[in-house]
Amino acid sequence: MPDAGELKQVRNERDMATIEKDIQLFGLGSALVDVQVKVEDADLERYGMRKGTMSLVDAHEQHGILGKFADLPTFRCSGGATANTLIAFSQFGGRGGFSTLLGNDAHGRFYASEFEELGIELFSDFEDEAHTGTCLVLITPDAERTMHTSLAVNTNFGRDHVADEAIKRSQWLYIEGYKFAEANGRAAIERAMTTAREHGTRIALNFSDVFVVESFGDELRKAVEQADLVICNELEGRSYTGLSDDAAVFSQLKQTARNTALTLGERGAMLNIDGQEAILDAYKTAPIDSTGAGDMFAAGLFYGLLNNYSLEHAGHLGACAASKVISQLGARLEREEVRDVLVHVDGMAAGGRAV
Repeated sequence: MPDAGELKQVRNERDMATIEKDIQLFGLGSALVDVQVKVEDADLERYGMRKGTMSLVDAHEQHGILGKFADLPTFRCSGGATANTLIAFSQFGGRGGFSTLLGNDAHGRFYASEFEELGIELFSDFEDEAHTGTCLVLITPDAERTMHTSLAVNTNFGRDHVADEAIKRSQWLYIEGYKFAEANGRAAIERAMTTAREHGTRIALNFSDVFVVESFGDELRKAVEQADLVICNELEGRSYTGLSDDAAVFSQLKQTARNTALTLGERGAMLNIDGQEAILDAYKTAPIDSTGAGDMFAAGLFYGLLNNYSLEHAGHLGACAASKVISQLGARLEREEVRDVLVHVDGMAAGGRAV
C-alpha cells in the first residue's frame, strides 16, 4: 500500500497533467507607483534633499514629501523591479501575471487599472487604511534623479498573499531578491517556491541588489538550491561567489545554480541555460539612466526562451532592450519601442547575421 508521500506525488503528477499552463511568466514582487516630477536644484535645497541619492522613507513621510510637489506636473506609471519585467514581457507579446499587495487608495486603483490595460493578470488584495508603495523621482534640469521610495503596504506581503492557483497555471515563477529583505517576504518566497516545485512550474530568482546578497546570503543560497535559473549582475555575482574575475564568477555560478544569466553592463552577458552557453557583447548606446536595465534584459530573455528562440537569440533580445532603456530616463519603454526591438533582433537572426 503506498504511503502518504507517494500518494501526494501521484496527485501532484495528475494535477500537473490537467492544469493548463496558460500564464507564461508569473512574478512575485513589490508594487511601486513611480511618480516623476521635474524640479529645480533650488527645490531640493529648500527641502534639504541630497541630489542624486535614493532614500527609503515610511509611508507617512512619503505622503508629506509628495504634498510638497503637489502643484507641479507629475507623470505616474506602475513599477517595481518584477513589475517592470512583466510589463516589458507583455509588450513583447508574452502572457504574464503578477502577485503583489496594494493599498485601497488612489495609487492602488491606478496601478490595478494600468495592469488591466496592459493585459497582465494581477493577483492582489487591496488593504484598507494602507498606502500603496511609491517611488518619487525628482528630476533636475541636468537629468539627475533624486529618489524617495516608500515600500508602504508591500512590507505586509506574506505567505497568505501568495496566489497558489496562479503559480500552478504558470510555466515560470519569477522572484525578485528584494523580497528577502522582509520577514513576510521570505515566508512568501518559501511558500511560492514550494507550490512551484510541486506543480511543475520552473523557478527563476533575481538577486536584485548587492545588499540582498550581503544581508540575506543564507536565505538566498537556500533559494538558489531550488531555483531553475539565477539572474544577477556582475556586482551581485562577485559578492555571492567572493570572486572578482568575470569568467571565474560565471564558472562558480554554473557549479552552484542549475542555470545562470550573468549580466556585465557594458561588457555584455554570460548565459548558461539548459546545457547551452552564450557569451554576448553589449549593444552600444549612450547611457543616460541605468534604472531598469536588468529588468528589461530579463523580459527579453524570458520572451525568447518561452518562444523557443536559441539561447543567443533570446539573450540578444534582452541585451538590445536593455540598451534602449538606459538611453532614456525611466525604467519603461513604450510598447512601440519594445516591438521595434523585437523586429530588429528577429530580423537580424532571420537574415543569418550574428545578433
